[in-house]
Amino acid sequence: GDWYSYGAAGPSYFDCSGLVSWSAGRAGLRNWPRSTFSLIAAALSGRFNYTSHPVRGDLAFYGPGHVEFVTVWYHTTFGAQSSGTRVGWHRWSAYWYPTFYLHINW
Repeated sequence: GDWYSYGAAGPSYFDCSGLVSWSAGRAGLRNWPRSTFSLIAAALSGRFNYTSHPVRGDLAFYGPGHVEFVTVWYHTTFGAQSSGTRVGWHRWSAYWYPTFYLHINW
């Protein structure tokens, strides 16, 4: 329920990649990329794998500029969506859906 704030990395305010980075740190993962672009660059260097069959906890990208977590619920991700919204679950629509996924193999 924390608020979205561009460039924020928690623990009270987050942007999309800030939430992913903060969560990775809480899970004990070190040297985690901070931005969506650096996450994609890490995939190109082999730190993540592209997948067409995401599982809970994988990263769902909505184009190259937004990332959220894959959940167990159908057509739903978890993340910090945009200004004026709270961190939480987001349902996909015809206009809002992931364009690719990265599997975390850290």
